[in-house]
Amino acid sequence: MVVLVALYFMRAPTVAEFDYVVADGGRYAPQVAVAAPVAGPQTVSLALTGVVGLDAGVRLATEVSGRVVSVSPKLRAGAAFRAGETLLTLDPTEREMEVRAADALVRSQHARMRRHELLGQRDSEAFRRENPGLPVPPTVSRDARVARFRARAEAAEAQLDQARLDLARTRFSLPFDGRVVSATVAVGELVGPLGSFGSVYARDAVNVEASIAVDDLRALAPVRGRVADVHAGGRSLRARVERTSAVVSPESRMATLYLKFDDALPLAELPLPGMFAEMTILGSSFDDAFVLPDSARQADGSVWIVVDGALSRVFPSALGGNATGWIVSAFDTGEGVVLGPVPGARAGLPVEVTGSNRS
Repeated sequence: MVVLVALYFMRAPTVAEFDYVVADGGRYAPQVAVAAPVAGPQTVSLALTGVVGLDAGVRLATEVSGRVVSVSPKLRAGAAFRAGETLLTLDPTEREMEVRAADALVRSQHARMRRHELLGQRDSEAFRRENPGLPVPPTVSRDARVARFRARAEAAEAQLDQARLDLARTRFSLPFDGRVVSATVAVGELVGPLGSFGSVYARDAVNVEASIAVDDLRALAPVRGRVADVHAGGRSLRARVERTSAVVSPESRMATLYLKFDDALPLAELPLPGMFAEMTILGSSFDDAFVLPDSARQADGSVWIVVDGALSRVFPSALGGNATGWIVSAFDTGEGVVLGPVPGARAGLPVEVTGSNRS
């Protein structure tokens, strides 16, 4: 019997890490520490790292050509601007002349149309007097000429609208709150639609990108709309998962989450693109669950519990995890959940419980 016990100890590479006691009947039983988890409400959460990014940037170019006559201090690298704020002004002289010319053409075409309408009315009245009961021919009422000049007047009105629009475009602004990435324009410079003079990004383009394992993605399902606490640039901010990547990276086998900050957060409080970010994403909540230490989980997803002084294997229903441990559905833990590995572990192996921790 002594020889067999000695052989057992020689063949177990980790046996030196455990203490043994002599159990009833002369059997050697490993000593184990156990946890006594308490069932209660638990929320799944996942800690990730990522980076502040952008959905897209905006290239700066004016819609009309012209000479720059003023540049706002807001149109400088790093500056923030508001939607509709004038950032650049072009010389409006040429556009003002086009507006006056288009307006004169509109009045001219309307006058010619009105002249033919009056002539048509006069000739129609004369025809009715001379030909009672007969319909007035279109050539007499001048319907075709009136229609032609009406079309010309409408075309002139469209030309006037375009001229006014081009004049308004000499005052350059953007339809969103944003921040300037770069800007290279000065008073006196000639700019136009074909040349970019900088780039900006919109407040709504700022996001947080984080890689996530596919198994963790499933644990958070449905992941869209999940709330996250994001720490970036020395600030803790609230964000939500907006979407996930359409593919898994072939190199890392990870998916990507894209998070958006709350709409109420001012632009000045948003972290800058390129900053690293740490985040905790909140998942589903469960009313009756355990939080087990990670050391309780065995390689196959099972746990050992102690029942009547011996090991018994349980496969708990895994719900996810959080910063404190592994969340599973509550189950009968017997005398406790075993923490850490047990040499020669098998169902029915006698063990000696050395301590119990509530979790």
